[in-house]
Amino acid sequence: GERLAALAAADYFFDTPLKRAYFENFTNLIPMERSGSVRASLRKAVEALRGGLYLLIFPEGTRSRDGVMAAFKPTAGYLALHCGVDVLPVHIAGTHQALPPGSVVPRKAKLRVTIGRPIPFEELRRRTEGLAKGEAHKVATRMMEEEVRRLGGVAGTSTATSSRTPSLSPSANPSSTAPSSTPFSTPTHSPSSTPSPVPSPARAPAANAPPPPHALRAKGPK
Repeated sequence: GERLAALAAADYFFDTPLKRAYFENFTNLIPMERSGSVRASLRKAVEALRGGLYLLIFPEGTRSRDGVMAAFKPTAGYLALHCGVDVLPVHIAGTHQALPPGSVVPRKAKLRVTIGRPIPFEELRRRTEGLAKGEAHKVATRMMEEEVRRLGGVAGTSTATSSRTPSLSPSANPSSTAPSSTPFSTPTHSPSSTPSPVPSPARAPAANAPPPPHALRAKGPK
């Protein structure tokens, strides 16, 4: 929707003048640097959340080479705690078959989207209280990753060092839709699964960017 923005790899979606002109003018993608300083990229993401947008992120940071879910990078935890937003975990299966690394054109494949319960900001803050900022970001990210793995039935230990696909959405102040005081909310309803077609790279980089994406939808700070 119009209130949804997504973090997208700057070196993939904005690496040529043509791509840059298209994605900057016709999509809600926010360029994210994957190397060097990411401060400017994070600043844009924070502005989007505080401006009332829902932010979709892929916490693994890149597409999986073998289709196996990798660890999340702490960027997700940083944004949730820094902006005070709730998180909606989402697991998307089938994206590796639809657009494996090296492919340009998506293949026909069945995708399955499983939406979990929101993780409230209050819960993230409670679990990270008293920790140093860096460690708090890792712990918050680990909470998100564990929920996404549960949704997808993916085994593995979270290390909070790479990322999948979280989507953050502003709450009360930032967003005019579904405002909320808690950024990452813990769902109270059981997760639901629905088949989904291959996503469009123009609106949400699920198919073009990372592997089987998982999304976290935050409700934005109050």
